[in-house]
Amino acid sequence: MTKTIVITSGKDGVGKTNLCVNTALEISRQNFRTCLFADTHSASELKPENNLNDFIFGDKKLEEVILHSSKTFDIIPGNSDFGKMAQLGGKKISDLLFSFSHLKNYDYFIIDTSSEITRNLIALCLATTEIILVITSEATSLTKAHLLLSIISLNGYRGTVKIVVSKCPSIPVSKKTYIRFEAKRDKRLHIEVALAGIIPYDPNMEASASEQKPLLTHYPHSIASQGIRAMVSTLLDSDTGEDTPASPGQFWQHYFDFVQSDLLLTATISSD
Repeated sequence: MTKTIVITSGKDGVGKTNLCVNTALEISRQNFRTCLFADTHSASELKPENNLNDFIFGDKKLEEVILHSSKTFDIIPGNSDFGKMAQLGGKKISDLLFSFSHLKNYDYFIIDTSSEITRNLIALCLATTEIILVITSEATSLTKAHLLLSIISLNGYRGTVKIVVSKCPSIPVSKKTYIRFEAKRDKRLHIEVALAGIIPYDPNMEASASEQKPLLTHYPHSIASQGIRAMVSTLLDSDTGEDTPASPGQFWQHYFDFVQSDLLLTATISSD
């Protein structure tokens, strides 16, 4: 079975996509079969002939869309916007679910989401048991993160959301940011959070992104690379197997069920 990890932020500019790429790479380096659902412009130097839209709306098979990267993990190229999938008819959805259910046996399926808090993002979060929420010390980042927690909680999410603190100038500042985030979190919500990792600000992250090359490969000794490896180690160590992972087909079935349901898309943030 496949563990699906949804990595989100609620705000652009926090280093989420870079984290997704390098998380997939590091998990695959630990001998887990991994597939990344992301924008290939950020994920790989490969130039795909087809992408997700060719599978969803065209005549390409899912296997024809998947990129088999030299970085040891596979990539399903897309633009991180699943919204169009939610508008499909029943027959097309059944065909998509059939294709996803017959993917090869991945251990981990990493989804890089859009940052905007939408029905689509909420459905992706509710469909998984593993959410990584990336935050920075910026007030807007913390506010958006609190809002996202409130919305998924009000929609019935009962899992633990794992927090990654990114782009702070030092580890002490990162820790203070997490403490500030936790102190203002609405404790009345039926949701738990846990610190999964700290990725301090590192100019090598921006350099690797502009070069379209994974940070872990080209700047393996950088402070951000150390933080990512430590975060992945924490994730894998905490994966006890107590929650039964869903197959990709089951995950997408849950997603379609949620995205077509009456979701609450707003919430009032309270720190009392």
